[in-house]
Amino acid sequence: MAQEKEIAEAKEKERLAQEALAKAEEERRLANEKAIAEAKEKERLAQEKAIAEAAEKKRLEEEAAAKLVEDTYNKAIATGDSAFQVKDLQLAKTAYLKALEIKSAETHPKDRISEIETLLATVYKNDLAKQYPQGVTEEIVKENNNKVTKRIVVEGNKGFLFIRRETGFGTFYFKDGISISEQEFNRATQPH
Repeated sequence: MAQEKEIAEAKEKERLAQEALAKAEEERRLANEKAIAEAKEKERLAQEKAIAEAAEKKRLEEEAAAKLVEDTYNKAIATGDSAFQVKDLQLAKTAYLKALEIKSAETHPKDRISEIETLLATVYKNDLAKQYPQGVTEEIVKENNNKVTKRIVVEGNKGFLFIRRETGFGTFYFKDGISISEQEFNRATQPH
């Protein structure tokens, strides 16, 4: 009987050892699963943070770009309004055209350009005819780094101002403030 008791105790010890081993194995498995879950959660949080940071960076860049556009537009309008007040119609028109390039749907620059074109047509046609003789008169001036050739053509009681502006960016032609081709400039300003 003592031998049976020893066998039973040995079996019980073996069973308890196996249970302890199984428990330790289960604890290792649970710890491993927990570590994997924590690593996945950490990676998910890092990805969310990276996505949020990228979205914020994009938002800030878009906000800065929108502010730059708004500031550039407002500066062009301010330049146009100032030039318009002092009757520098060419500069005002150029500034309003720049503003329209930035915000094409705005009505203020469109209205001012229309008003300027009407004023230019009236001013040039009447005042130029009074100030200059019949035919073609040429004046060459230097404005900043630009060479500006003005040809005033007077026919009857109408005067027209043709301008050739030579800049570092190229040569530009205008008739009463409106862009024209070189051929039209040459054809219209040759003595008749």
